[in-house]
Order: sequence, then structure tokens, then C-alpha cells
Amino acid sequence: MRIAICDDEKKYRDMGLMLCKKYFNNKKIPVEFISFSSGESVLAYTEKIDLILLDIEMKGIDGLEVKEILRKQNKNSSIIYITNHEELIKPAFGKNVYGFLTKPFHEDELYRILDVICKDRINQKLIQIDSNTWVKKSEIKYIKAEDKYCRFYTIDMEYLIRCRIRDMEDLLQGNDFHRIHRSYIINFKYVKKIAQKIMMDDNTVLPYSRNKKEQIINSYNAYLIDNAW
Repeated sequence: MRIAICDDEKKYRDMGLMLCKKYFNNKKIPVEFISFSSGESVLAYTEKIDLILLDIEMKGIDGLEVKEILRKQNKNSSIIYITNHEELIKPAFGKNVYGFLTKPFHEDELYRILDVICKDRINQKLIQIDSNTWVKKSEIKYIKAEDKYCRFYTIDMEYLIRCRIRDMEDLLQGNDFHRIHRSYIINFKYVKKIAQKIMMDDNTVLPYSRNKKEQIINSYNAYLIDNAW
């Protein structure tokens, strides 16, 4: 899990970092922390950020603009806004915004919001694919085995993780995912068409084992029936 604190005032970056470290250490959840002093630096960062404590009022690109740009880029970071002015709270509401902290904020206020986020992560059925990386099962499009590694293709990122595809097959048990080939697991949610090969919704074409064709089609049809409503 990766958490960013973005504020143009160092004292609030330090406060956010200290309180978040305390919270997640107590929960025994491994977290990587990063700090930014501007909206531009957040947007320039290329790795996935799971949660951002984000100041609304900053010079240059402010927190409201950061949220909108991340949304347009299909980056689904959870956001906790930090502000000096309560009148800015209403326009800051939106997708992935979990709450607001008014400066100077306190431990109990932050922890109430973090409790909601952690509960939501469990309900969204996140899986941990390495010590610092959690992804939503529903956002994994497919997985490709590459020697001793697996490459995870999600809706907005790629991850290359040292693991066995057999272990991922066990971890992703359920009718959404299917091992179509010794090197591939797919999420039926993102399948566009099954013919001589499998076409995903982004037009990526994947091979499947011929001796598994009937099984794959039957499993896909069962998935479509289960998700028809």
C-alpha cells in the first residue's frame, strides 16, 4: 500500500506522515509513504498511489484540480482532503473522496476516516500481490506469466511481481477469473469476444489452450449468466 501526503506546508506534511505511520503500524499493515509539496509533483509521480492526504489550497495546481486530473487519467486513488476553509468542502466532494480534515487536524478525526477506508478496502476484495502492493480483484484484467515473474495488467497500471502463476490462480479462485493457458489468467469482466483467440475490451488479443476451449466457453457463459442482472 502506498500513501502520499501532499501539502505546501511542511508542518502538515510531517503531521500527516506521523499520524498515518502510527495508525498503520498499530494495524500491522505494511505501507510505503511519500511526501509532495505541490499538485504538480503528485501528477508527475508515475507509480500507483492508494491514498492521498491532499491539501485543497496550493499554489499552481490545487487539490481540486489534482482530483479531476487523476479522474480523467482513470487513477483511482482514495483522497482525504485537508483545508483551512470549510466553505471549500462542498466543491471538493466527488468520487474517491473519503473525508475532510480542517487544519489543524487531530488524530481522532483522521483515524475515523482511515477506519472507513480500511473497511472499504476489505469489502472491495483487495489482494496483496507483494509487500507494498494491493490491487482490487475487480480491476485486474489479466495476468501473464514471465519466467519467475507475473505481469499484472489492471485498468490503470502494470505490475511485475516475482510469483508463480499457479499461486495467483489459487488466490483468484471464483467464476470471474479463469486460467486459459499455462501463461495467462483472464478476468471475464474484460473479455470482448472469444473466437480463435480471446479479445479483451482494450482489443488486446490473448491465446488460449485448444484443449481448454470448451471449458473456457462454458465458464464464460456461466459468468455472463451470473452477472446478467
